[in-house]
Amino acid sequence: MRSFIEYLYAATELHCARMRPVYIPLGLATVISGAILWYLLFLPPTGFPTEKVITIEESMTLRDVAELLTTERIISDELPFIAFMRLTGRENSVQAGPYAFKEPYGLITIADRLARGVSGIPLVRVRIEEGATSREIGDLLAKKMKNLDHVAFDKKARALEGYLFPDTYLLLPDEEPDEILERFYNNFQGKTASLEEELIALDRPLREVLTMASLLEREARHLEEKRMISGILWHRLSIGMPLQVDAVFGYINNRPTYSPSFDDLEIDSPYNTYLYKGLPPGPIANPGLESIEAAITPIETDYLYYLTGQDGEMRYARTFEEHKANRTRYLD
Repeated sequence: MRSFIEYLYAATELHCARMRPVYIPLGLATVISGAILWYLLFLPPTGFPTEKVITIEESMTLRDVAELLTTERIISDELPFIAFMRLTGRENSVQAGPYAFKEPYGLITIADRLARGVSGIPLVRVRIEEGATSREIGDLLAKKMKNLDHVAFDKKARALEGYLFPDTYLLLPDEEPDEILERFYNNFQGKTASLEEELIALDRPLREVLTMASLLEREARHLEEKRMISGILWHRLSIGMPLQVDAVFGYINNRPTYSPSFDDLEIDSPYNTYLYKGLPPGPIANPGLESIEAAITPIETDYLYYLTGQDGEMRYARTFEEHKANRTRYLD
């Protein structure tokens, strides 16, 4: 009689012989599937661009990003990239901005870098402060970007005064003025999209709103103060009263301080709100989101005057006599 071990061995051999037609195709399929996954996830495509810079825009969807990467030969196919991002919970994590890859990478590495915002480029970090003018922005960029065409930037930026959204930007060292301005403007559109309903309700042209917002940016510090001054200035406009905003003189004279002298009040400039009624012909700075919000959500008021006292508090008055009393009490 055969031993139990001999019997078990014989049974195993018989089972393997019977299952061999199944195991061989299954193993082959596993090998092929593994090779395909290796190719899709780890191997870079032929013609991978190691010298090219690509830019992921803020408005791009995951599918848009996948299409761009495929077109530029950074990945082999859109669907594996989309599937991998979704399966790993990174569907909405792609960071906008420019990217460069100094050597070919597989899909997993590309996905990881896009999700973490690793650009591979020594970018120039620029912080545009709320209320900066196009001239001030140009001066700042010229200090940080040695190859910037300062003259060309200033000329083009002046036409976009008010639309150069204050924010922190990461710029390519040799980025052209048009590209920089387009990025500022696109950011403006994205950040102000949430205010569309209020803008429609106000029923004023966007340029007027931005002009008002630029005045508010220089006239007050906090949202509620800005909204109150917004109500006062819109009120002045409605009754044909000159705005008489001191902040315009910094823009007219291109200097950081704007406390006007008596000579300043006589400057013949369309931005001089003492000589000319109505809003200035355009923004005097690039306002932040809070000032834009204040311009389109003014607090309705019958106040016509305001001042900031030496204690930093805002004081309001309905008549010029009340305003003069506030000056005596809180400024003189």
